[in-house]
Amino acid sequence: MNPRENHGFSASLNLLSVCTGRTFSGTALTPLTRGLITATANIRRANGGCSNIDIPLREVAGYDLALSQSTIESLRIYHASNQLQQPVNFANLRIGIGHDTHRLVDGGPLLLGGVSIPFEKKLHGHSDADVLLHAITDAILGAAGLGDIGEMFPDTADENKGRNSIEMLQLAYAKVQSAGYQVVNLDCIVFAQRPKLSQYKSAISASIAKALGMDEQQVNVKAKTGEGIGEVGNEKCMMAQAIALLCREAADG
Repeated sequence: MNPRENHGFSASLNLLSVCTGRTFSGTALTPLTRGLITATANIRRANGGCSNIDIPLREVAGYDLALSQSTIESLRIYHASNQLQQPVNFANLRIGIGHDTHRLVDGGPLLLGGVSIPFEKKLHGHSDADVLLHAITDAILGAAGLGDIGEMFPDTADENKGRNSIEMLQLAYAKVQSAGYQVVNLDCIVFAQRPKLSQYKSAISASIAKALGMDEQQVNVKAKTGEGIGEVGNEKCMMAQAIALLCREAADG
């Protein structure tokens, strides 16, 4: 191989290690496996270093395995931000989903993702009622198998009255980290008829990323209206959903 081909092959071999959680030597691969990796390297090189198609990596893992480019990118960002030296084992990945709903009442501003948004209504709840942060908190706790936000911060407890949701999220994440997990990425949806949230999404992502010590690229926020239908569409409430991908950190030593 010339240096350029060898670089592409090495990158694809590293990707294979990430996918399977195993370490491979190029000289130990079967011809079929080597052919698959070389094909992947060629595809990546032809597309400027990345591929927009699913990459099949069969035989070595012992079963069919396909990773979309978005999944690969999430893992790449996670590795870069945490400077990991060990490959990710898929058995150490955990996914959690969170959901929350809060009623809208008169009087602003609206607090969403830790960002104060000018609006004539606000969310009502036992704490500060940040519906998005509550969904994220629920998602990371669930992914780590640590229950839910209601168990950790019950609405019957006086100490949670008016409590800052950023603080609640950080306490929950500390518990998740104590269990050996780190957040890889978050994908969130806010359901609100009004106000239009497009101009606030970047600020919300930045606020969440700062609270968790993450890169903004690891936090995605989307906004949907209720199309004038139902409780959301009639501005009775706002809802939020979040999906969290966690990875268990390798033990030292």
